Formats: sequence, structure tokens, C-alpha cells
Amino acid sequence: MAGRDAVIKVACISMEKHLPYLFELDQSKPLKEVVEAICKQWKISNPEEYAFKSDDTGQYVTNENRNTLSDGAVLKLAPSPLSEAQAKVQILNSKESGRINEVLLELPEESKDETFSRFFIEFGGIDKLGKLIEVFRNDVNEHKNLGQALSSYARLVSHEVLAEEAFSTLNQDFMKSLLGLLKGKSTSSKVTEAVLEIAKAFVLKKQDGFAVIYGEYGFPGIVTWVEDNEKPMVQEAALKLINSLILKCPEGTRESIFLILEQRNVVAPLKQKLKEKKEVSPSLAHELYCLQTHFVSEIVRAQKPLNHSTSTAQEDLQEIVQFVNNVTKDGRKRINIVGFANFEESLKEFQDFPLCLEQFTFLKRNYPEEFKNMLQHQISRDIEYVCPLVKIGKKLSKLLLRILDARRPGKPPDAKSTRFLPLWYTTKAPLEHLFCIFFILLERLWNEMRARRQDEDKVMTVTKLQMEEVIQRALMLPNVLEHFREQVWHVTYQDIQKKEEREIKKRFDRQVHAPGVRSKATQIRDELSDLVHRQRIARMKSVSQFVSITKGKVMSTKKFYAFLSANQKTIHWSDFYESTDSRVPTIAEIESGSNSGSVSIEDLKLFEVGNEVPAVKAMKDRRVAEDIQPLCFGISVQGSSSPVVQKESNNVIEWLVLIAPDRKQAATWRDGIRLLMGKPLRETETFADIDTLVSLKQKILLLNVYGVELPTTIPLVPSLPENFEYSLDGFPNGAEA
Repeated sequence: MAGRDAVIKVACISMEKHLPYLFELDQSKPLKEVVEAICKQWKISNPEEYAFKSDDTGQYVTNENRNTLSDGAVLKLAPSPLSEAQAKVQILNSKESGRINEVLLELPEESKDETFSRFFIEFGGIDKLGKLIEVFRNDVNEHKNLGQALSSYARLVSHEVLAEEAFSTLNQDFMKSLLGLLKGKSTSSKVTEAVLEIAKAFVLKKQDGFAVIYGEYGFPGIVTWVEDNEKPMVQEAALKLINSLILKCPEGTRESIFLILEQRNVVAPLKQKLKEKKEVSPSLAHELYCLQTHFVSEIVRAQKPLNHSTSTAQEDLQEIVQFVNNVTKDGRKRINIVGFANFEESLKEFQDFPLCLEQFTFLKRNYPEEFKNMLQHQISRDIEYVCPLVKIGKKLSKLLLRILDARRPGKPPDAKSTRFLPLWYTTKAPLEHLFCIFFILLERLWNEMRARRQDEDKVMTVTKLQMEEVIQRALMLPNVLEHFREQVWHVTYQDIQKKEEREIKKRFDRQVHAPGVRSKATQIRDELSDLVHRQRIARMKSVSQFVSITKGKVMSTKKFYAFLSANQKTIHWSDFYESTDSRVPTIAEIESGSNSGSVSIEDLKLFEVGNEVPAVKAMKDRRVAEDIQPLCFGISVQGSSSPVVQKESNNVIEWLVLIAPDRKQAATWRDGIRLLMGKPLRETETFADIDTLVSLKQKILLLNVYGVELPTTIPLVPSLPENFEYSLDGFPNGAEA
């Protein structure tokens, strides 16, 4: 997907006999100008009658959707939506039956496009379609055309952006006549699907939509179409209508609708399909998500306060309290923390959220051993580590409802989501089972984290991540309860930690490429490079240990020490300490040693590393020479009497050759000497240290904007005005400058 100011490479093809044209599309340039340029290239005289269509989707390219284009897109130069809609409406208004039939065949596909639909409706196309539908409905020989006309009409009225006024023909009488088609035994699947789609739009767009559909056809009749697995498109259309009716139903009817859904077991045919793991289309997945959301929302809405509920709820509570007291006889102090210590206190706990009591009752009856083990485990722990099961169970229940996207009645589900749980349609009492499984997971997590009561929020945060991870996996894999449990036990605290680390790294990698962060990184790098340079020099001022080369051999039995003077003007060395002496000599001892030496930085003329050091080049044992190359360096010295100083074969240049014990020390001295000599740095370890520090500094700075999505492009800064004169309008006693 390209940004608004991007330039992308696309191909353009024509319906006529023109060769494909490759060009760069400047996204900041008006589409009208681009179309004119293509028409000029192909010598088309009327560019205003043309527009671009995406060859992949068949949709017109507009200023609103052009940002979805990317490199390699293929655009088709086609008649503009205005001219195309106008031409089709003219044909529909004509008496040429052959051409009308051709338009009706093309129209269902064309009507998918929002831009075309808007023009088609403006030219009166939908009104004409309504009249044709009435004609075709009464003529048995026009059944095929009826299906095409209804499909087109359904797609036209499904566009959410179009105003209600555009659908003047979609009135009660017209809708009732269409519903009559559903009662005919010979009605085709195409007609049935289209009528159900139109009914859905009628419910959503008309104030009297619910009353007309619910009263004229009835909810049980609509459920019948969901039960037919042989007609998947009709089944999906019926689900859409059911979801729209639930969304728009008045408060008094809501309970009866869900009672019908429960009695008719509307999910039974879906259950079979999901158990067989048949592929679910994105559109059907969305409707299943909506239906799931409505079910969850109704469960929340139907809650009643405990003091107004039936005696059954209070009896359930008394049963749990007795069970807990029997399991935890000897842990009185801890049971007060766990919960369910007595009936009166528990009644207060669940008064504001009775749904959680139902879930605890389900846990006690269907997972008795797990509940018993959980209680015994908590009672046996130190009091500060005891998990408040009731308190945290209420939090878990509310969290589960949020994850399942519970909403207030009348608030529509997400318009694009397809996140439905197959488990919801294949398991009896799915919400209760989910609570129990996740509650057992939460208690295990509490123990793994060795959490205290003050850690509740942290535990709930991790639990949420675990639940989302499990549910994400469950969207695709398990549709049976046992499979779901297996998925839960495989998602551990360690898995969540690793996932968080990956997410943090991914977010950091994305943020560091933001323009503002990149410019800041350049400044940070300069500062931290200077810091690393100073660290190298500071490290050289302390005594460092080396070995050296004498007569072509590495003298590993002798230790060799060197340091940089405090004024950074001289390097001192000494080689008089044997390897058996583990003590590091002091600076004073090195300076006064019998085999000591020094060289002024000003006198350093030559500096070589690795295989460029003459003594390494001259070594006969090439294997040893290769091993020491990353660790050694040589500096030219003059007039030293130290036996470790070697002369080249021409007896002109004397070299001090040092071999560091590891690459880190070698890099410190190599780049340190380069700094002192004014040469550029070359060691990989130095650059790695700078990169590490820059990365750490960026992470620290980015903590200040945690949770904020940084812009990927630099915002446009308007140019300065011609002058800075201003006036305050609309204020009492407005001032002028």
C-alpha cells in the first residue's frame, strides 16, 4: 500500500486494441490529469468519459481508495462510472428486451462498486429496477431476469454510505411483495438469497424495518433458511438478516428472539459444518462473529441482581460456600482471602455481577476436582501468596466478555471482524467452559509468577495475553472442547514472555525508522561515538597484559605489560614479569623496570595490524600466524634496548609487536592508537559497541512515547505567511494588530 505522496509503478490496459502502457503513477497528482495523459498517449479524444478500474477487484479507482494501489498494480481504462451508469439506465428505460437482458446480466457485478451505484441511483436506476422486479415477479417466464434484478437491487441497497433517501422505492408494500416470494415452493436460491439481503438492508435502513419483517414473515420462518445446509449462500443471507433483526429489535422483543434461537437450535447446522472443518468464507465468518457477539451481549444483558433473582441462584451460592468450607476446614484466615468464607459476604461480592456466580457454580459442578485442588493449593500457601479467587474470578469474567466483544444492546459489532470461535457453535455452554478453562489457567499462572495480592494487575495483564493467544489459535484449529483445552495448556508464561519480547523488538524496529527517530539517531550516534572513543583511551591508561613475538615465535611464557601515560603522549611497556607471577605490576614498576621502554605518540610513524605486521609476515608457522592476526598489532619505535623490540631485515625500522589475550582488548588498543594518531577507526568491535549504545539510548527515549504510533512520514510544514498581521474575529471587543 502506497502513501498519498508516493510514486508507484503500474501498468494500464485498455478494452480496445491498445498495447499495455507502463508508467509511474504519482499519487499526489489528480486522477483526472493521469487519465487525460493516458488518453493522449492512446489518442482517445474524450478523456472525461473514462476512468481507471482495478483489474484485480474490478472496482473504480477513486481519490478515496487510490492509496490501496501498490507497485505492479494493473489498471484498466474503462468508461467512467457516470457514463456507464447513465448508459445502463437509458437501456433499462428503453423497450429493447435483448439489451435489457444484457444489462441485467452485467448489473449484479457492476453494482458491487460504490461509485457506480451512487450514479446509477442518481439517474433513477434503482426506481426502474423496482418496477422491473414487479413486472418479472408476475411473469413466470421472467424468473431468470427476476433473480438478476433482485441481486442487483440487493447490492445497491447494501452500500452503507448511501443515504436512506436514495432508497425511496424500498417501502413497506414493495418489501411485503418480496417477502411473498419466500413462501413460494419453486423460488430459486438466487431469488431467496437476494430477498433476504434486501430484507436485511430494509431492517437496517428503515425505521419501520424491524416491525415489517418480524411481523410479516416471522422470526421462525427466517431461522428455517439457516437450517438448510444445502444452500450455503441462502444460509449466509439468512444469518445476515437474523443479525440485523437482533441489532434493531426493541427491548421487549429481544428475549423472545433469543428464546426462539435457543429452542430451534439455530447453531446445529453450523455445528455440523464446523465439526467437519469445512472452509468458512470471510463473509460467513463475519456473520458468525456477529451472531456470537449478540449471544454474548444478551448473556450480559440478561443478568439480574441476586437479591431480585430466583431462590435457585442463592441456593447455588450456599452450595459453593459449603463446598469451599468443607475443602478448607483448617485455613480460616486464608479462606477469607480466597473468598466464599460465608453466605453473606459472598452475596455482597456477586451482587453487582451475578454472571460470575453462575460461572463459579458451573466450575464447581463440571470441574469439581480442579476446583478442589485449586482451593487446597491456595490454603496451603504462605498468606501473602494466596490468590483471591473470587475477586480475580470476577476480573477474569469481565475480561473474557471484553475479548469476546460483548456490547450494549443496539451497538453494532465490528463491521469487518471475522474473529468467531468455532468452539462457540460446537459446545454446549461455551461461555461457562471458557471461564472454567481460563480460570484454571489463571490460577496456574499465579503460582508460576509467585504473585502476591499486589500483583493482581500484572497477573491479569499476562492472563489477557494468554487468552488472546489461545483464542487466536482456536480461531483456526480446535472446534472441539478437548482440543481447546490442549491449546490452553501449551501456552505457558514463558511463551507469553517470548512473544512480548518479539512484539517489543518488532515495535522498536518499526519506530526507529520513523523520520524523527532517524534524525535523532544521527545526533545520538555522534555523542555516543565520542563516548566510546574516550572509553578506549581511558582503558589504555590502565595496565594491559600482552604477549609478544621473538625470533619468529610467540613468547607465550612471558607476560608483557603496556599502558598509555595520563597526558596521552607516551606509551610505556615492560616485559620482565614471568607467567607464574599473577600480580599485575603498577605503573611505577613498569616505568622503572630494567626491560622497560616507551615511545612518544608524536614519534609513532607506522602502525600495522594483523598480517601487515612484519614479524607476523615472517613467521614460518602460518597456522599460528593466522590465529594471532585478529589479536596483534605493531608500532614503530626507535632506539629501544628492549629485547622484545625487533628490527626489519633492512635494520632501519624497529617494531614493538603486541598480541592481546582477546579480540576486545585488541580492538581497544588498535582503535585507541588510531585515535591518538588521528586515523579513522576500523575495528568491528568498536562499531558494534557504538551500535549497541545507540540502540539502548533509542529504547530509553522511545519509552517516553510508549503506546503512541509514530508517523512514518514527516508532516508538511506550511510556508510562512506574507506578513504576521492578524485580527481576532468573533470575540467581544475584538482586537486588531
